[in-house]
Amino acid sequence: MEKSIGPDFLKAIVAHNKKNRKKRKPATLEHNPAIVLANDVRAEQMGEDYTNTERADDALVAVRAFQKACSTDDEDTVADLICNLGHLCDMWPEIFGTFKGQLARGKANYDEEKPR
Repeated sequence: MEKSIGPDFLKAIVAHNKKNRKKRKPATLEHNPAIVLANDVRAEQMGEDYTNTERADDALVAVRAFQKACSTDDEDTVADLICNLGHLCDMWPEIFGTFKGQLARGKANYDEEKPR
C-alpha cells in the first residue's frame, strides 16, 4: 500500500511540533493558503509552457512561508529550509524517501530544466 500525505500524517506532524515547540503554533499543509494557492497556480501552469521563472516563483512562495514560520534571515533561509527538509525525510522516509535521494532527484531536475 502506497503511503501519502493525509490526515493521519498531518496529525503526526502537528503532534510532533506541539511536543517539541510549544511556543509556536504548528502549520499544517492542507490549511496553508500560500501552499494551496501555489498548488492551484502550478497545476494550471504545468506543461511545456511552465517556465523557470514560474518555477522560481513557486519556490519563492515556499521560501517566504518557511521564512515567516521560522524567522530566518534572507541569506540563511534556503540553506535552513534544505536542512529542515533533510530532517523531514529522516523522520518520514516511507513518505518522502531519503534526503540523499531527494537531493539527487532535485539536482537532476534542475540540470534538465536550466537554460543551456
